[in-house]
Amino acid sequence: MTALPTARGYGRILVTGGAGFLGSHLCRLLSDACVQTAVLDDLSSPAGPGVAPAASIPGVELVTGSVCDAALVDRLVAGCEAVVHLAAVVGVRRVLEDPVRTLDVNIGGTTNVLEAAARHGRRVVYTSSSEVYGRGVRLPFTESDPLVMGPPHVSRWTYALSKLHGEMMGFELSRRDGMPFVAARMFNVVGPGQRADQGMVLPRFAQAALAGRPLQVHAPGTQRRCYLHAADAARILWRLLCEGPDGPLVVNVGSTQTASVLELAHRIRELARSDSPVDLVEAAEVMPPGFEEVSERVPSLDVLRSLLGAESLVPLEDTLREIVEAARTARQAAA
Repeated sequence: MTALPTARGYGRILVTGGAGFLGSHLCRLLSDACVQTAVLDDLSSPAGPGVAPAASIPGVELVTGSVCDAALVDRLVAGCEAVVHLAAVVGVRRVLEDPVRTLDVNIGGTTNVLEAAARHGRRVVYTSSSEVYGRGVRLPFTESDPLVMGPPHVSRWTYALSKLHGEMMGFELSRRDGMPFVAARMFNVVGPGQRADQGMVLPRFAQAALAGRPLQVHAPGTQRRCYLHAADAARILWRLLCEGPDGPLVVNVGSTQTASVLELAHRIRELARSDSPVDLVEAAEVMPPGFEEVSERVPSLDVLRSLLGAESLVPLEDTLREIVEAARTARQAAA
């Protein structure tokens, strides 16, 4: 594992959305590095089983509130030396069920954070998403690719467009005001603490396998993704904050560990020692209206490697085992 860098003189970091899945992993890493952290989170999507809640981590101050509160955001940004902006409505199911709130939080909240950072001269690492590539034009996805999304009446693209707005806002504020800005396009960050009720596939598979229910895979099951452990993602974000250029810059953050959804379902079932069947279902039968599948998302990591060098990552098999064990522990605690 790559050693953690020394902060650029940072005495205090603001992490928006720090009580969520990836945020909790990041807060643990910052605590281990003895970095004081302020977390702004509305607690609408706290981390699930297998990761310590941000509020329980030494060196973390939890402020309950929303990034949509511009005055609160400004005060917190002013009191910190740098910002990692994670706060967003995430999860396919949540986005499809409430696209208006998705736009409100992901665009309005991000605008508040970035404008405050520009006013106070703070460095920002913004978590964007592989979703901005839309339907994709070539593989692997590179940061300079054209972005091809679906039409506005398909709610599936709400999240992607909201994340792209944040990238563009960051670039323009960086050019206008000199705000150091890096947009990290995250590719399928997984691990303990991810929640099945947001539509995340691996904890959903683990829960079903342990309960003896069918593991439902959206047909045809050959959809392929790369997977990055949340601890690795947190470390990369911290390194981008400490070692990355002033930007503005977009960089893919992911791994070369790929698997089809069907392969993952069978592997989760084996790790859970389950006899549950793996069923292929049409997405339209189980997802809210507006869902559209993308067959493959694989990033080029050339830019990331040019910035940080090669990263030693948690093997996918170990990540799957952690997810199953976190789900097993949660199931036993609830019994």
